[in-house]
Amino acid sequence: MWTTARVCIAAVAVSVLVATLGGCNDDGSDAQSSTSSASNSNSSGAGPAPAISGTPSQAVVAGMAYEFRPTVSTTDGVALHFVVANLPAWAAFNSATGVLSGTPKASDVRVYANISIKVSSGDTNAALTPFSIRVLAPTPDAPAISGTPANSVVAGAAYNFQPTATSADGAALSYAVSNLPSWANFNASTGALTGTPAATDGGTYAHIVITVSNASGSASLAPFSIAVSSGSSAVATVTWTAPAASAPAEVVGYRVYYGTSAAGMTHFVSVSDPTSTSYVIDNLSAGTWFFAVASYGADDVQSPLSPMVSVSL
Repeated sequence: MWTTARVCIAAVAVSVLVATLGGCNDDGSDAQSSTSSASNSNSSGAGPAPAISGTPSQAVVAGMAYEFRPTVSTTDGVALHFVVANLPAWAAFNSATGVLSGTPKASDVRVYANISIKVSSGDTNAALTPFSIRVLAPTPDAPAISGTPANSVVAGAAYNFQPTATSADGAALSYAVSNLPSWANFNASTGALTGTPAATDGGTYAHIVITVSNASGSASLAPFSIAVSSGSSAVATVTWTAPAASAPAEVVGYRVYYGTSAAGMTHFVSVSDPTSTSYVIDNLSAGTWFFAVASYGADDVQSPLSPMVSVSL
């Protein structure tokens, strides 16, 4: 059952086939495939009510990155879906994690009011108190920073990112970083982020922010992530059962959600073909991955997620 009364579709089922590429298991045997499946037998029932909290920053200077990630608690294994109302035009919203982020420009200076973030779990939901974000005019002599960090590196290979920063008044610059990966080093004088991850450092290091400052102000790069892969990746083929032929024609595609925890499937891909029943996800790192599928319509209204399937790679 969809989250509104306008559309109804059949249950979605998920099966996952995982094959390890380019290598053998530690015991010397060839890598094996693992298959598991589940069907959505309770998609219309009310799930446990989630709880959502957090205090969004209510101001940001034009040219600086803004990010707010709500805190959500629910029963383990329950898939969550987020929606936002009155999203600022300069911002983006992640419906899988509830993260609101973006970098406003000088032309975006004003107050963006009555922003609301809601999380749903099956037929139950919870919402934050509506809030506002004021975009402030930049300080004339504040520095500017730019650059596009690489978002992946293979274990054993060197990673190097050097941002470009300027100061209109020629004042000295200093740099800071938040959420620095444990394997990386940061130069507070140049802003360079460097390091060589080991095989044990595999995983995704998210929400890294580099900020440059002078006596007049500061500026930040948009938050970015670095995924460390082992060099041998795994492929998951996610398959599902299409809605019954009697389902309304508003179904226009599917979203495949996946992640490394049951309560935090932070990745998703959209499959904009209503006839599709499978999708291949590659470059997965070692560990346990969780998968689920939802349908969506032309108005972007999404069905509840199917039951999750977990596979250890």
